[in-house]
Amino acid sequence: MSNLFLTEDVMLNAFQNRDRQFEGQFIIAVKTTGIFCRPGCTARMPKKENVEFFDSAKAAMSNGYRPCKVCKPLEKSGEVPDEIKNILSDIEVNPSEKITDYGLVKKGIEPSRVRRWFLKITE
Repeated sequence: MSNLFLTEDVMLNAFQNRDRQFEGQFIIAVKTTGIFCRPGCTARMPKKENVEFFDSAKAAMSNGYRPCKVCKPLEKSGEVPDEIKNILSDIEVNPSEKITDYGLVKKGIEPSRVRRWFLKITE
């Protein structure tokens, strides 16, 4: 890592606290799963000895890691996913329509993903 203030302890602490203020400053990779995450990822916490840190997603991928399916580190931070855009569009067209898990599944959208996204943006 090139930033003198980002020691491994600081980065691990930021990851353990899911601190989104560190977004874009480092990537954490988990040796046992082969994935890499954003600092604010909500996935299960790995053991300290199973992690390594990178400056970028590109560096993590160059070392054989793949992106996490929970935090999606290759997506632009703060970007609204397409399926959420579709839901928001549906709400705009018909604000009184109730959105159910069944309705989301019929559209090919995972209800828990929608819930996580709305919780993330309203924290």
